[in-house]
Amino acid sequence: MRRVHIVGGGISGCLLSFFLKNHFQVTLYEKQSQLGGLCRTFYTIENLPYQKGLHAIKNPESWMIELLSQFVTMKQIDLKFGINPFVD
Repeated sequence: MRRVHIVGGGISGCLLSFFLKNHFQVTLYEKQSQLGGLCRTFYTIENLPYQKGLHAIKNPESWMIELLSQFVTMKQIDLKFGINPFVD
């Protein structure tokens, strides 16, 4: 069986590993202690949760949502954007 090395255990690296695992011997490299990249929840020193980036999926394909749901807890939200005049 041919070998594939994937660098980065974010959502792209994890999904690529998932799709290739039946056809290749996959090795996934991640420098952090947990997989997920920016999609996972981080915690401050006070143990308060926060996200490093906004992640939104706008894709009508239900298979993609079902696949991602196996790895990441997902919920539908209503996004509202505004401008902060003191920052933007």
